[in-house]
Amino acid sequence: MRPFGCRPPAAEGAFASFNPRFQTTGPTQAEPNGLALGRFGWRDPFTGLAYSARQAATDQLGFVIPVPIQGVCMDWRYKYWDVTRKAFILRGGMEATLVTRADVWARFAGGSYVTQQVYANVLDGSCLAVDRNTGPVDGYELTPFSVVSECGPGELAIISTWSFFIP
Repeated sequence: MRPFGCRPPAAEGAFASFNPRFQTTGPTQAEPNGLALGRFGWRDPFTGLAYSARQAATDQLGFVIPVPIQGVCMDWRYKYWDVTRKAFILRGGMEATLVTRADVWARFAGGSYVTQQVYANVLDGSCLAVDRNTGPVDGYELTPFSVVSECGPGELAIISTWSFFIP
């Protein structure tokens, strides 16, 4: 648990370091119903549309980051808060960025601790931290990310493809 007054210095989906960052290839747009920011998403390599839920086995997994579009700050014209999904949603048709390798801040409903592997919920892209060597988790897809900072339930932690710790 974090000491009183200690909060993450960033927002969900923000980069957590200056390590290299890689993203899915080709132009990517949010699907018509919008794309949850700060969660995992899946890009259809044939259409370039990104979804918050896996649509096909050929979809490319990536972490959806909020980035400025054409130098404009992402305000209400580009994103909105969805009470049902409990996430900021990038409006349909907007340019999207899904990173495949990076260090980013992610929210964990059940909390997390260092060394855990990160799984993505195939229905909404939310994160789940699971101990290594646990095996497949129903309704979740294993990602290349690992937890590198701990957090309590509903808080933010850093996940990384570059850094990892072995218990």
